[in-house]
Amino acid sequence: MTQISNVSKVKEAHKRREMFIEFHQKSRLLELKLVWKIWKLKDWIYLGFDTFKDYCEAPVNSGGLGISRAWATQLAEVYQKYVKELGVAEQHLLLASPRKLYQIRKLVNKDNVDDWLIKASNLSLEDLQREAKGIDIMECQHDWELFRRCKKCKIWEKVLKENNNNS
Repeated sequence: MTQISNVSKVKEAHKRREMFIEFHQKSRLLELKLVWKIWKLKDWIYLGFDTFKDYCEAPVNSGGLGISRAWATQLAEVYQKYVKELGVAEQHLLLASPRKLYQIRKLVNKDNVDDWLIKASNLSLEDLQREAKGIDIMECQHDWELFRRCKKCKIWEKVLKENNNNS
């Protein structure tokens, strides 16, 4: 009886996962397209904002988008690069997260876009970044850096080899 119950729960969980993925992909594509259009047409000017940053970061209830300018810019640049410049079908943008596509955008051209889309859809962000840098972690002669963080103000600084004290 327990085994049947668990099978049922697995099926329900899988169904919710599939529904989430479908909804998330549809909304992500719409978000990419809309932010690109907002950016391209400079909508913020017509809505009374001085800058794209002001418009993006203003709370929704004050007429803004309520997202960071950095994220909005990444979305717009992904759509611009892949769809407008390289002619990639919009549906292919769903193969990988916008963050991954943004990370490799400067390496991608018409000749290698398909290869990079496959890599972006199959690798983690960290592995994709290594691939983009041409780094094989099995062959790397690691050159470590040390950093320290202030407990009060939370800033980070690089620890220089000749300055490893707590000053």
